Amino acid sequence: MSDKKQINIQSIKSVKHVTFNESRILDEMSIKVIYDEITELVEKTPKIKLILDFDQVDYLSSAVLGKMVALNKDIKKDGGHLVLANIKAPILEVFRITKLDKVLDIKENAFESMKSFGFTS
Repeated sequence: MSDKKQINIQSIKSVKHVTFNESRILDEMSIKVIYDEITELVEKTPKIKLILDFDQVDYLSSAVLGKMVALNKDIKKDGGHLVLANIKAPILEVFRITKLDKVLDIKENAFESMKSFGFTS
């Protein structure tokens, strides 16, 4: 695997907005690298307000679901907030079937995500 970053991180006001560089997050190594990069960001940012933007993601392994739950738990424990955004319909259906849409804060897009953090523009 290359040293290429799997995610892009942008700061918007006090919110960290993460986008993914791969359209297919399927193999175990990619999932681990992505999770490690996000975990490092979370550990460096107390009470993080984090948007994971899946706009570029077309395929997602079910292994990612468990990582999202663990990440959400860690962020909440530290007083932060995780929002998932721009999840395409077939992937969103998996979140619904597994009832993770009830556990995770999922918004239609990044703008709606920002509103959940109290920002309106």
